[in-house]
Amino acid sequence: EVLEGTRKFELVYPSGGTAFVNVRVKDSSGSTASGMTSVTLAPSPQITEIDRGIFACREMAFSTEEDFVTFGPEPPDGNPIISDGDLLGPGCVVCARNADLLQAFKVLVDLGLDAVDVIDVERYLVAFSTELDSPNPGQFTAGDLLITNGAVIPNAALLYGFGIRGIDLGLDAVHFIGEPAKIVEFLDYARNMGRDYWLREGALQATLRQYSLDIWFSTEGTGPYPTQPAFLDGDLLSARDGVIVVPNSLLLPSSVPAGIPNRGVDFGLDAVTCARAGNKEGIHFSTEILYEGDPSFTDGDVLLISNGVIHTNEELIRCFKPKADFVGLDALSRVRMWEPSCGYFTRVGGVHVNPTTWDYSTGYVDPVLSGLKDRPFGRWVSIRGVIGTDAVEHRVLYRAEMGIDVSIVLSNWEVYHTGILAWIPVVFDPAGWVNTAFWNDLKDNGNPDLILVNWYTRGLSDGKYILTLQIKKADGSIVTCQELPIQIDNTPPEVELGEQHECHAYDCEDEVLVVEGRIEDITFPGGRHFYRYRLALDSLWIPPTTFASGYYTDGPPLYDGGTVSWPGFDVLGTLHIPSLLGDEFKKGRYTILLWAWDRSILGGFHPPANWVNDAASNNWSYDLTNFECAP
Repeated sequence: EVLEGTRKFELVYPSGGTAFVNVRVKDSSGSTASGMTSVTLAPSPQITEIDRGIFACREMAFSTEEDFVTFGPEPPDGNPIISDGDLLGPGCVVCARNADLLQAFKVLVDLGLDAVDVIDVERYLVAFSTELDSPNPGQFTAGDLLITNGAVIPNAALLYGFGIRGIDLGLDAVHFIGEPAKIVEFLDYARNMGRDYWLREGALQATLRQYSLDIWFSTEGTGPYPTQPAFLDGDLLSARDGVIVVPNSLLLPSSVPAGIPNRGVDFGLDAVTCARAGNKEGIHFSTEILYEGDPSFTDGDVLLISNGVIHTNEELIRCFKPKADFVGLDALSRVRMWEPSCGYFTRVGGVHVNPTTWDYSTGYVDPVLSGLKDRPFGRWVSIRGVIGTDAVEHRVLYRAEMGIDVSIVLSNWEVYHTGILAWIPVVFDPAGWVNTAFWNDLKDNGNPDLILVNWYTRGLSDGKYILTLQIKKADGSIVTCQELPIQIDNTPPEVELGEQHECHAYDCEDEVLVVEGRIEDITFPGGRHFYRYRLALDSLWIPPTTFASGYYTDGPPLYDGGTVSWPGFDVLGTLHIPSLLGDEFKKGRYTILLWAWDRSILGGFHPPANWVNDAASNNWSYDLTNFECAP
C-alpha cells in the first residue's frame, strides 16, 4: 500500500526469471485499486552451489539438540542423517550442513551448532557458535562467535563489559541488534581485523557503539559469583553495554518459577531471536529444561517472552518423520519478524502462524498429521495475536483475495475479569475497533489465551481470503501490521452410493457384496480438500460396524478431489456379512452407510461465555442404501 510518495524495491532470486505481482494501491481518501504486473527477477551474482540451500532459511532457521535420521524429505546431498550441527529451515529443509558453515575455517569435522543468527542469505552471512572447540589449535573455541565470512569474535570480548576475565563461559544464543546494512559492514570489518584484535580491552564495545549495534547473547555458564551471580545462563545479555537485557525471570510467565535466588530455577536460554530493532516484546526463545506446570513447555519449543509456547518442537520437525517426537532446539533465527510495536498474528483457527505450518502464498495449513496437506478452515475461525506498544485501538479485517476489506465485529461477547470477579462485555465499534488497553487488561486478568476476534465464515463463498491486522496510534493514524492469506471451505463433499443394492434381497451367507460409491470435493477451482471415507453396516440389532475405509493419500480410486472415476462409480469396499458380524449375523434388513469428510478445520464459538473450539469437526456428508438378507 502506498499512502504518499513512491517506493522502489528489488526482487532477487538465485536463478532470475519472471514473477507476477498483484499490486494493490490505496490513496489518501481510502479508495483502492488493484492490478497484476510482471517483473523481472535479477539473479544474485554471489550464488555458488553450496549457497543455494541457505535461501530456504529466508523466513526462519534452527538446529536441533540431537542427531536423527529423516524418513521424510531426503536432503539434496543424499545423506539422511540430520546432525545437531546442521542449519534447518521451514518445511524440513537442510539449509546448510555444519561443514558448509565452517567452510571458511577449513574444518572438516562436525562441531555442532549452539547459537545462530542468519544475517543475510544473499551474502551467505550467518553468525553462529559451535558445541566443540576447533580441531585447529588456537583458531576458535566453542564460546567464540563465528561468522561464515571467516570472522571470529572471542568469548572474552563478549564478556568484557561484565568485568569477567580469563574465563570462557560458552555461547548458547546470539542475536544482532541494529540496522542490517550496518551489521554487514561491522562483520566485514570484524573479518579484516582478525580474532586477536577483539581481545584488546573494550575493542568490541567501542566498535559496536561506532556502528550503533549490539549483540544480545546468552552463555552456557553462570557469572562467577556463587551466592549472587552477576548473571545466569538463562539471562539475555548485552555485549555492548555489559548489562542484563532481560533476566530469565522475565522471559517466562509469572506462573513459572524462573530465576535465582528469588523464584527458584534457572531455566537456561538455549536460543533467542527478535526484530533487529530490539523490541523486547517480540523476543522468541527456547529454554534448556522443560516445565510441566501452567503453561507447560519443553526445551524444544519456541516461546514468546512472558507468554508461552508459540511453536512446538513437533511442528518444527514433524515433516522429517523422525522416530522420536522430540529432538530439542539448540539454535533459532527468525529472519522475517513482525515488529511488535505494531503487532502480528500468532494463531489462527488454533494453528500457529509460522513457516512450518502455514503456506504464506496460498493460505493452506498442515497443522496435525505429516503429509496431510492443504487444509482450509471453516465455520468459526479464532484469531489470536500480539498487539504492539504503539496501539491505542486494534481491529481485524478480512477480504476476498481481490475484494474489499470488511471489519470483523462480534456482539454479545463477554469475558470474565478475575480482578473484579465479573463478566465484562467486549465492545467493538461499528468499524471493528477495540480499545487495546481494555483488551490487554482482560488478557492480564484471567484470560491469557484471549482471542482478538472470532470470525464466522458461514455464508461466505469458498476460496482464498486475506486477514488484516491493523492498529490505530495515538495521533489517529492507522497502520497495517500484517496481512495473512487463509483458505475457507464450508462445503461438504458430495457423496453417493451405487444403487445396485437398494431394496434387493441377497443370500448373505454365501454372497460377497461389492459396494460402489463416488465422492467429490471440488468446491472451487483448485480447491480439492477430500480427506477420508468410511463404509459401515447397520441394522436394528447392531451398531454401525465399519467394513471399509480409506484416505486420499491411499491412491486410486481415491485422490484429494474424491474418487477418480467421478461422475462414475468406484469400488470402495466388499462385504461378507457373516464374516463381519460373526455370532451377531442374522437374516433381516440391513443398511450400508457411506460417510466422507474433507480436510477443513471447523471451529466453534459460544458467546457470551467465550467458549472457543478450534477444531470442532470437518465438513462431512453421507449416503445410505437398504437391502434384505433373505433365503
